[in-house]
Amino acid sequence: MSGNDLKRWKYEVQIGFHTSYSSYLDAYHRAVDILFAQIEEKDLPANVVSYPLLYLVRHSLELGYKLNINQLSKYSLLGDEMNWVNWKGKRLHQLRELHKAFRLHFAAVVKELHIPNDIADEFKKRCKDLESLMRAFDDIDRGSFSFRYPEDTKQRIIFKHNETVNLLNVKILYDQAMILLSYTDDVLSDFTDHVDHMKELMEDELRANYD
Repeated sequence: MSGNDLKRWKYEVQIGFHTSYSSYLDAYHRAVDILFAQIEEKDLPANVVSYPLLYLVRHSLELGYKLNINQLSKYSLLGDEMNWVNWKGKRLHQLRELHKAFRLHFAAVVKELHIPNDIADEFKKRCKDLESLMRAFDDIDRGSFSFRYPEDTKQRIIFKHNETVNLLNVKILYDQAMILLSYTDDVLSDFTDHVDHMKELMEDELRANYD
């Protein structure tokens, strides 16, 4: 294989292979870390990648919320209204709405599965950093639009000339937020696995009765 072929092989990506929400979240998370590392290591002006970087951070949050709501809704017993897959319009992309649903689903799971207080307390603690970051993006990019286009749908400039964001502050909160969004499912797995196992036993018993 020639050097050119090897290079082409390296850049061949399997976009249809990793199609879960967790895979997408992991990919966006890695992209954010890589861009921040490049700014630091190459001493680049942060402005040169600020819009795509902030978009990646914001979309990571949206993916993380939706991933967790998908998982928690299996055990929370909340109605369809609290699952984003049933929402319509702008609400689908509003971090404030997703954050609210995430917290409500988690609280319901704590109650339904008798999650210990130490886990619930740790969630509340980490949720504060997540909420701080969510509110910052809710203020400047409520509809997941501001870092993709310089103007809104009515051709109005989105950001004021003197408006700024400190990327280092964003990264500090982002790192904490991603711990919660990436590992909540793992933390609850002992309890959710038990529910899944009991459900399988009941289904097996029902099948056996019909055989």
